[in-house]
Amino acid sequence: MGNIGQKGNLPVPNLYRTSDGGESWEQVKIALPEKYQGYFTQAEIPVFDGEKGTLLVKQGPEGDYLGGNVLAKFSSGDQGSFVGLVDPNGVLLST
Repeated sequence: MGNIGQKGNLPVPNLYRTSDGGESWEQVKIALPEKYQGYFTQAEIPVFDGEKGTLLVKQGPEGDYLGGNVLAKFSSGDQGSFVGLVDPNGVLLST
């Protein structure tokens, strides 16, 4: 986890998944809305409740969006889509 930054490009979250018990791994592409790219770069460990997963992505060292304390939230219930921004307590914010 963490982020990947390449010269000339904004950093992106660095997250991998396995579906074979760790024999092989593939990078998960996290589709952030364009206006949030470069701010939300630190993927946290996903949390699952049965089949539904939630992923929070924190702001990296350059992130100061809304004071740097909000996180981007994704849900696997709808194909891993961006849900919105949440405060540190997980409350969905309207932005």
